Amino acid sequence: MSFPVTYSAGSPPHAEATASPWPATEEAAAAELARLAELLAEADVAVTAAAGVLSISDLACGSGDTAGIRVRTTSNPPHALYLIAAGRLTPHTTAGSAFAHIRPLIEAAARPCDGCGADAGEPCNPGCLPDPTTAVAAIRLGLHALRENALDDTVDHEDQAAVLQALYDDRSQSGSVLGMISDLLTDIGVRIADQGAEDITEVIDEAAGYVQDSAGQRLERARTALTALETP
Repeated sequence: MSFPVTYSAGSPPHAEATASPWPATEEAAAAELARLAELLAEADVAVTAAAGVLSISDLACGSGDTAGIRVRTTSNPPHALYLIAAGRLTPHTTAGSAFAHIRPLIEAAARPCDGCGADAGEPCNPGCLPDPTTAVAAIRLGLHALRENALDDTVDHEDQAAVLQALYDDRSQSGSVLGMISDLLTDIGVRIADQGAEDITEVIDEAAGYVQDSAGQRLERARTALTALETP
């Protein structure tokens, strides 16, 4: 099975011009994986360890996720901690970086479900609506990856433009972050209107418009200008 790759800081496309911060050997990556296991144990997270892989089945990356999280190393370079979650693969150079990626889900799992009252760590009752805090944790997870892609010392204008495009893409509005937020606000407004509160719907529709037409279009202009600049 293949996974779409989200590169974290120091990813191979940008490491050639500078000294690579990535583990130099398979053994070095294995040491980082062992350190990650220690960090997870200190956080009271149950981990199943095998050769070159950690499985964290109790942490979900969103509603309906039953696979949990896996972190693995490889015998071939580039050596790293490859974190697989929600169908995406993100390489990390250190145990600390991988742990920071996972931390929001650990925090979400430590809270009881607001929907059905299930205790922390226990499965939700049948028919329970997804806990908004879990959704926020999953969003924070994705934004963490975008932040690394945009702010690391090794990134260039092309990388930053790619992040801006992920935040808003005029050619695929519903596939971008702001487009999805705008669509969600619109759908909420429709449901509220159906419940008889049209005046509130108008306010929500205005908010959806600001997200997509105001913020989104500004990001689109910034991305276009950024791609025209020479890489520093």
